[in-house]
Amino acid sequence: MLGKLLKYEFKSFSRLLGVIYIAVLAVAVVTGLLLRGSLWSESVASGNGTALVIFIIAYVVIIVALILITILMNIQRFYNSMLGGEGYLIHTLPVPTWMHIFAKTISAFVFTILSGAILVVSALLLFACSSLNEILAYGLSRAIAEFGNLFWENGASAILCAIAILLGLVRIILMFYTSMAIGGSAKKNKIFLSIVTFIVIVIIINVIGNLTDRRIMDHLLVYSYEVTDSEFLVETDGTGSVYSTLIDSGYYVQQIIISAIYSVIFFALSTFFLKRKLNLE
Repeated sequence: MLGKLLKYEFKSFSRLLGVIYIAVLAVAVVTGLLLRGSLWSESVASGNGTALVIFIIAYVVIIVALILITILMNIQRFYNSMLGGEGYLIHTLPVPTWMHIFAKTISAFVFTILSGAILVVSALLLFACSSLNEILAYGLSRAIAEFGNLFWENGASAILCAIAILLGLVRIILMFYTSMAIGGSAKKNKIFLSIVTFIVIVIIINVIGNLTDRRIMDHLLVYSYEVTDSEFLVETDGTGSVYSTLIDSGYYVQQIIISAIYSVIFFALSTFFLKRKLNLE
């Protein structure tokens, strides 16, 4: 049954986002080709200058649209199917409430990651088609090499960092679901109550975070004058060297645990309110 739910959710997401993905990549390619002409040919630049400006603006607009639509679709799919008109049918299916939430969390997670990947690919296509990669090749390759070496030497920290980011995304998705599930228990003003609930949850999380981890920045950026396994050298202007700890395994483990705890809590709250307190009137 979970597979059928995921198939339905993926189809719902792909109907709109699939078109936008294609549009983002197409506009990136055309913008890159026009930019290539402007870089290497004055005649082409003068002839296609207006078109280039239009496509650059279109590329920026469509990127913003992709980000906003991805967020709004994650919210809209949950609200309409669980709290809106579709809810009358969805909640009559022989499927436990937690499975609905689980399926929607997975689909939202997958398409959020996919949207981010499309943005990266579109930027790479734009650079490749415009020949800007030739201009920036040295700087990019050096930066990639530096960070590659950094994470290669701290492989465990890199993996923990990725897990922390992914779990953080799951936590945010479930936080939206919890807010809407609580708002859906009201007889009226459900959207308003959902927004208020979301704000309250954010405030509570920040208060708890401040009380339990007041020195979070010390984990992100710590300066010292001794080399350790988790530090890398930063060149200065001849006055000396500064060591900056940008990879801290302990910090990432802490974030993984925190995100996991919040995710479980939000998942349980969403399930409870949708199962016990839901009001579709």
